[in-house]
Amino acid sequence: MQDLEIYLNQNDNQLCELFRALALPVRIFIIRMIVQHDNSVTSEDFIDAPYSTDNINKQMQLLKQMGILKLRVRNRKSIYSVDEKLFTMLIEKANGFLESINIHFLQYQETGNSLPIKNAEEHIPDFGTYIKSQRLSFQLSQEEFAKRLYIERSVLSKIECGKATLNARKLKDLSKIIYEDLDEIKRIYYSDRIAELMLKGNLEPDILNIVKSKINA
Repeated sequence: MQDLEIYLNQNDNQLCELFRALALPVRIFIIRMIVQHDNSVTSEDFIDAPYSTDNINKQMQLLKQMGILKLRVRNRKSIYSVDEKLFTMLIEKANGFLESINIHFLQYQETGNSLPIKNAEEHIPDFGTYIKSQRLSFQLSQEEFAKRLYIERSVLSKIECGKATLNARKLKDLSKIIYEDLDEIKRIYYSDRIAELMLKGNLEPDILNIVKSKINA
């Protein structure tokens, strides 16, 4: 059973890597361009691209870090190519995942039923738990993740345990590290901070209505 759980976690992590790699239109554009150029391009091939040179170079570096792109140097030129073996494997896993979801949809359609919808309120994780889950999804140690955030490992440990708060100025860095939308990170971060302040101040939930009225004033 434990071996199965490890396999499923690895499979999910690989799927996440693929979806993160394709999360931005510029990345899809880069991969499509490389494939259309016989899986071999240099920066010169992107001169007429609808994206800035800085953005193209940045995204190519990120795709290389994710293992999607490979880099080799020939005649002092950097040549990028898609890792065909890795990309094909990820596509196969993605197709299997999407097909399994589609089968469930078809089963509900055949019975004339709609998918069950829970009435429970959306669950937003506390920020420490969120950071820990993101770190583990990238299979990074606390020390490695802390280095990327430019904080001490002991500080990260306290943040994950809810004993310390990440400086808000680090949210942008976090966004780049986990390839997550900055607004979504802020949503989780500040909702957690507000809840913490309310608990410390022993405040009633109706104070949120006062806050809303001030914001909308």
